[in-house]
Amino acid sequence: MEGKKKKLREKISDYQHFSFVLIALSAFLYIGIFVDQYQYEGRRVLFLATGMILLLLFAFFFRFLSGRYEKMLEEMEEK
Repeated sequence: MEGKKKKLREKISDYQHFSFVLIALSAFLYIGIFVDQYQYEGRRVLFLATGMILLLLFAFFFRFLSGRYEKMLEEMEEK
């Protein structure tokens, strides 16, 4: 039982770190949109915006998973 709790805590920590890194990367892409907006038109800005949105979606997904695992951990600790 303690082994499962430890693995859940590790997963929670990993998913929170993943989401933080993905949010930081999306922030760099967001800055890149404004830098490239005046130099290039259309496609490159579209690719940066699409990448930023995908990274944010993955970050929210990892946050969702870490929340789910936190609930599972609380239920295990109640028992």
